[in-house]
Amino acid sequence: MLGVTALVAYAARPHFSSTERAWCDQMLLQSWQRHDQGLAELDSVLAILDEAKIPAISLKGPLLARRHYQPCFLRKASNDIDVAVKSIDLERAYDAFVRAGYAPTTTIREARLRYHHLAMSHPSRRSVELHFRLSHQCLGIPVDEFFDRAVQARTPSGRNTLILEPADELMHLVLHFAQRHKGGYFLPTLHEIRHVWTSAPVACRREAVRRAAAHHFAGAVAITDLACSSTWGTPLLGPEIAAPRTWLHRWMNEKLYRDFERRATLPLTIRRTPAMKLWGRWLEFRLTDRPHDALRVIKVLLLALWFRGAQ
Repeated sequence: MLGVTALVAYAARPHFSSTERAWCDQMLLQSWQRHDQGLAELDSVLAILDEAKIPAISLKGPLLARRHYQPCFLRKASNDIDVAVKSIDLERAYDAFVRAGYAPTTTIREARLRYHHLAMSHPSRRSVELHFRLSHQCLGIPVDEFFDRAVQARTPSGRNTLILEPADELMHLVLHFAQRHKGGYFLPTLHEIRHVWTSAPVACRREAVRRAAAHHFAGAVAITDLACSSTWGTPLLGPEIAAPRTWLHRWMNEKLYRDFERRATLPLTIRRTPAMKLWGRWLEFRLTDRPHDALRVIKVLLLALWFRGAQ
């Protein structure tokens, strides 16, 4: 159900009779079990990094759920474990996960050139994404700067880790949503942003927008603001936060958002066709902050075509 099954079951359960609650209880139990499994696998991932003495930031996932959802298992469990590691530590992290039985889905060289993370798969566990950029493939923000501001956190088992500072976390959620045109659980991602955003102080929200604009991701803020306005009739930013403008601000309208939403909800097989991939780059082009950023999007497209031809 588009990733919102647990939320529907939780909301509907009080309105059902005792005999009709079986489906709700089953869905909530499954969600709870997936949440607990996610915590256990996060602990295992952090243990691998701790043994290699590699500092890491836990991104999104069950720790975000425990801070922002009541009960915590209402957040849709991630299909992978996301952690950020400094660029200088990526090779050592790669070696540590290979020793633990993981295999990379691409080479480190290709990951650095094309993506924002190195994905490591395992035959019996969730895959791990080692982020060296926060989002947006090779156009993303290097994660190194976030370590200085990161906040200490602890898993329920007692293992120490780092999480993003609140304004950085808000920015990350917005940047993550701005990539949803590539597919995934569109509605839960948008709901999560709205939920976390509205619970944060205005000063924190304002700082998240400032940082996004400073890194030339005002377009990501604008599309998320449009998404909230279109879905709930209320913008994300509100009158207390100035909306940053991009060089293509005249295209920031309902039609752009509908194109964005339509592509995000297409079946995966359709999104992967050459025409749909080109459409995705066109959407990214329209979300750029400056002409220079637009040229970088074109460069990424050409790089992807070169890699495809070289294989």
